[in-house]
Amino acid sequence: MAQLLELLKKGDRFTPTTYRFGARERLNIHADGYADLTEADTGSYIRTLNWDGVRNMGYCPAKMLDGNATDQHLDSISPALLPQVKSCLKYICGGLAAAAIIVVTGNLTGCTSYLLSQAEQDVATSTLEPRMSSIDSPGLIEFRKQNAYANQRLAEMRLYAAGGNQ
Repeated sequence: MAQLLELLKKGDRFTPTTYRFGARERLNIHADGYADLTEADTGSYIRTLNWDGVRNMGYCPAKMLDGNATDQHLDSISPALLPQVKSCLKYICGGLAAAAIIVVTGNLTGCTSYLLSQAEQDVATSTLEPRMSSIDSPGLIEFRKQNAYANQRLAEMRLYAAGGNQ
């Protein structure tokens, strides 16, 4: 939380209210909705802030413009529990109502059954299904016979090339 600033000069409509801001700076709050930082010794300009900048630092510009030296901070308003609970319930009920509308619309139009049938079809035609069903297919049996014959012929050729009998 921001510290209390020392009031140096209370202003009015035309002159700013001045506070000590740090060791070598002054915070000047102007009535026209802005504030500026100046150097304490020379009064030279450092930078301009709008009232939002003063609020971001944790100070209330209206209280500071009034010259308040004891209550300069923004009031932290904590919302009551009942309005928060009502708000949460409102959003939860709204979400549930939207979900119910989507479910009812999907069932009435047939979208739900279509999506479920597509999911069932995708599962049935996955990459596992064709491999599992084709283990004993005639083409695969013929391929295995040809592969075994080719392996046998290669083994005989190697034996012949090595100088063995054939």
